[in-house]
Amino acid sequence: SALKSKQPQRRDGIRDHEMAPLLSKELWDNLGGLVKACEEYPSTLPDDKWISLRLDGCDWGFLLQRLKQTGILDIGFSNYIADWMLESCRAVMCEFG
Repeated sequence: SALKSKQPQRRDGIRDHEMAPLLSKELWDNLGGLVKACEEYPSTLPDDKWISLRLDGCDWGFLLQRLKQTGILDIGFSNYIADWMLESCRAVMCEFG
């Protein structure tokens, strides 16, 4: 597939940080539709497989952009946001283990 054949972007110089590969909007929209369909109609989760949870919420990227534009957060990586995300992940794992 196009997603597997493209290499991730590496423009920010942060080690072990990958940005999404450059793909057409049409491909991203198609992939987003497939992910959304799986989120809306989940099947029973097998207990012998790994799963991925999206815990970013609604319009998370827009909110971060606004916080940075207004000066509440600095531009670039935020240790505060990283810590909050880590705590959220731990809370989910403690609750649902």
